[in-house]
Amino acid sequence: MPSVTEHLDLTTDVCPMTVVRTRLALEDMAAGALLEVRLLEGESLDNVAAYCLEDGHGIVAREALGGRTWRLVVRRGDDD
Repeated sequence: MPSVTEHLDLTTDVCPMTVVRTRLALEDMAAGALLEVRLLEGESLDNVAAYCLEDGHGIVAREALGGRTWRLVVRRGDDD
C-alpha cells in the first residue's frame, strides 16, 4: 500500500463533526492520495465510512486498533 499522505485523529469528536472534518481534509487532497482517519467505533466510524463511499472515495483499510478505536485509510476519489 502506498504511504499515507495525511493523518486525522477524530477519536475525541462525535458526529456530525467526524464527517465534516473528514470531508474538509479530503477536499484539500489530490485525487489518489491516502488519508488515515482514527475514529471510535459506532456512529462515527459507520458514518465516516458511509460518507466516503457515497462521495466516491475508496476505503483501503478498516482495522480495529484496540479498545474502541478504529483506523480507516481512505483513498481520495477523482473530482469527476
